Amino acid sequence: MTSELYLGFKVTVIGMTIVFVALYVLQLVMQAMRLLFYKGERAEAPALESTSAAAPAEPAVSRSVLAAISAAIYACFGRRGANIVAIRREQPSAWQQAARTEAERKSD
Repeated sequence: MTSELYLGFKVTVIGMTIVFVALYVLQLVMQAMRLLFYKGERAEAPALESTSAAAPAEPAVSRSVLAAISAAIYACFGRRGANIVAIRREQPSAWQQAARTEAERKSD
């Protein structure tokens, strides 16, 4: 029993050593490739251009979602109390307006 336990421990240590050495070698190879192939390509990424100049670009995240994310981050830092400066009502989207007008038509 003791020799089997010792053999299992020995195989585990040898296996883990091989895996970690292989990971370290891969890390070194990837760093070398980064230094060799990506020397001058650290310039800033090109700016994204809008497809139509007439239409205003809509933000990817609405203000309410942004406010919720900001509040969650603020809460994660553990600070107590927050001063709310202003709360503005968002304009309803076209989908919301269409749903309301359809609901009004059905109720009449």
